[in-house]
Amino acid sequence: MTRRPVHVAKNDGNRLCAICRGKACEWYVYARKIESHNNTDYVVITMQRDHAHTCSQVLDQRWLTSKWLVERYLEKIKANPHIPLSAIRQCVDEEFGLKVGRMKAYRARDTALEGIFGKAGRQYRKLFDYKSELERTHPGSSVHINTYYHRIILHAVVPFQCAVDAVDPKGDAFSLSDERSKKKITMLDVVRANTFVAEVLGLDPREVSVPVVGGHAGVTILPLLSQVKPACSFTKEETEYLTSRIQNGGTEVVEAKAGAGSATLSMAYAAVKFADACLRGLRGDAGVIECAFVPSQVTELPFFASRVRLGRSGVEEIYPLGPLNEYERSVKSVVSLEKAKKELGGSIDKGVSFAKKFQA
Repeated sequence: MTRRPVHVAKNDGNRLCAICRGKACEWYVYARKIESHNNTDYVVITMQRDHAHTCSQVLDQRWLTSKWLVERYLEKIKANPHIPLSAIRQCVDEEFGLKVGRMKAYRARDTALEGIFGKAGRQYRKLFDYKSELERTHPGSSVHINTYYHRIILHAVVPFQCAVDAVDPKGDAFSLSDERSKKKITMLDVVRANTFVAEVLGLDPREVSVPVVGGHAGVTILPLLSQVKPACSFTKEETEYLTSRIQNGGTEVVEAKAGAGSATLSMAYAAVKFADACLRGLRGDAGVIECAFVPSQVTELPFFASRVRLGRSGVEEIYPLGPLNEYERSVKSVVSLEKAKKELGGSIDKGVSFAKKFQA
């Protein structure tokens, strides 16, 4: 690679013309397609006389996108799903002499793994299909899907998304009685959001508050970066980086541990932090506000995570989402409220259907 801004000016399938868009650079090449040895190649017809560029090299290679990286290194990622980002960046450097950013390599690996294994939420939803298939092929067998609870004062569920909607804090099939006491926490996502945003802002995570709404799987996790406290603003690139990292925080820990463990410490910290908030609410403290996944009318979905006020009787008030910025609203964004609701709706339907079968 020459690190020059070469542009394909014409390519009609048989003829190709490429020029350099570098300042005052007259480099060009004309080529024609030929058939040889069962392969399609191009032969150079005309080229700038000394074959040399007169412009300077550029570091910004716009063709070097995460999509291109996926196409180039898909087999390598498939062979090693835990391939370090540094290894992908090193491959690009060694093969093409180009530098690729850590976030671009991360997006490429994440996209490749999603194509290979499917989205996390959809993988979890397949558990119910596996259960049905096991019951069909092994008549008389009992197959159970369990969620796990950290028993403090409440049952802090660290589940897969669709099971959240099927199970109440006591582990019984979900019913609508005493809804205010049912609080499926999203504190784990809030803890990660506060930590990652604090890193970017150079602050203590305890001084940062990021509301996280939606659900607890992949794109259903929607951090409202427009409502961060203390107030701040992020570029589009920073927003995409932070959102992706918050959504994939658990995967990042699993990969760092090379599959030998999960994010157990952050789960425990989130559970304790939420339990403390519940205790303060039971004590009658004013203004105890946290994010929780609850039966809600904030959106058209029957369940949704948003900011709630905790008190002596549980969830005493559910707050609206508040003003969203263009990135959080736009369906064209990598992540948006509409995309989160669409994915979450499928998980809720699956969980509720499972609960009804369980009760029957």
